[in-house]
Amino acid sequence: MKPTESHNKLTSGRKELFSELVTSALAGDRNSFGEASEILQGGLLRRAKSLLNNADTAQDAVQETLLVGYQKLPTLRDHHKFSSWMYSILDSQCFRIIKRNEKDSCLTGLLEEKLVAPKAFDPENAYEKICFNATLDRAIADLSPTLQLSCNLYYRAGYSIAEIADRLEIRPGTIKKRIHDVQPLLAKAFANYTGKRAIKIGFLPISDHLLGMVANRLQFNCRVNIQMQRFLSWQALTEALRNGHIHGAFIMAPLAMHLYMSGIPLFYILDAHHGGSSLVTSVSSLQGKRIGIPGDFSTHKALLHPLSQNFSQIPEKVDTINIDPSYVIRSLQNNLIDAFFCAEPWGTKCETEGNAKIIIRSNDILQDHPCCIFAVRQEFAAEHSECLRNYVAALLKARDRIIADPMFAAQAQADCTGINPQLALKVIEDKNISFNNLKPDTNRLFDFVQSTMDSGVYPSCCDLNEFVCTDYF
Repeated sequence: MKPTESHNKLTSGRKELFSELVTSALAGDRNSFGEASEILQGGLLRRAKSLLNNADTAQDAVQETLLVGYQKLPTLRDHHKFSSWMYSILDSQCFRIIKRNEKDSCLTGLLEEKLVAPKAFDPENAYEKICFNATLDRAIADLSPTLQLSCNLYYRAGYSIAEIADRLEIRPGTIKKRIHDVQPLLAKAFANYTGKRAIKIGFLPISDHLLGMVANRLQFNCRVNIQMQRFLSWQALTEALRNGHIHGAFIMAPLAMHLYMSGIPLFYILDAHHGGSSLVTSVSSLQGKRIGIPGDFSTHKALLHPLSQNFSQIPEKVDTINIDPSYVIRSLQNNLIDAFFCAEPWGTKCETEGNAKIIIRSNDILQDHPCCIFAVRQEFAAEHSECLRNYVAALLKARDRIIADPMFAAQAQADCTGINPQLALKVIEDKNISFNNLKPDTNRLFDFVQSTMDSGVYPSCCDLNEFVCTDYF
């Protein structure tokens, strides 16, 4: 058989397989869509990385593509074209991300002396905007009147280079050169704002990571520059931490321990919270139903074992599927899952809107259990111990502010995640999550690890004395 004929036969067979799986999925077999997605996932990720040039963002794009594909599957007319259809969805998601990132640049470009976009601040954080504008005003004031006008129109008013050129009736190339020439001067002005004392922290838009969000909002009165990076999936956050793209992260304790045992040098610095998760269902019985959990190395998978042992309404063996918190509500609405067990505020949101019911909270399963922790790469701790010490101090101040002023904390979460501040406030005021006693406790962690081993998450325990670090309290 000629190579071309062999290739055509393979392609034809692949199309037939996808057609069968799509037909089964539309007939109600949810595993079929998962099987089809698994076949495509590697190729989708490679395509996303080539378009976005960022492995972390590519993971989010693929996750979004799979959910959109599942939701819109009934609109696919030719089941043989499932593969190309999914790639077209991925392309749309990637171009949406590219367009969004073009609008919402960060200050990194200033340090690299590149042409940065106007309004270069995090639009989700009002205090970041205030600090940025104050520093920018001081820097622009030292420029010549000609450069002041161009910079104010570009950075403060938000006009494009073409719009400025039209307004001032000069060539766009002249404006571009003016903005470019100012870059080294602005980079020097922002040295303290984005200097070596910066710490890059990863987080997810969940109540478990509220401590970092509040510290970020308070950072104008902090001795360290905090650069928060939001992720929509645990996989993307994990890869960023693994590759050193971020210095530390708010991360589930079992997942952090898995990374540590896989050779990623991490320190467990402090608890991010206690409690804070809920099991939510849209059906009357979970027997034979599918529950969405955050992952194989999640607090929630570990808690399913004691949950089934002590609560009769939970079957001993349940069918689980890994779904990140950001996607659980949509997955429930699209009947991809029948229940989910994950961090707030998604359980409270679901119950408040009447879409499902909370049947148990994680703190009722295991009182004050470790869940998300703050972990940092060991080399960063060794090289920048003072910076890390200042950040831990900022987190403890954030803890005190959450307790003293829940509305301030709720607004900080709303700024960072886009959720309704009243929803964030309800989670705090109902005491569904606690921020007391955040110092790492080796004995408490060991008791929790025993639960993870009983549930099969871990076959053995890591050296907690090497993993846990209390030097920053």
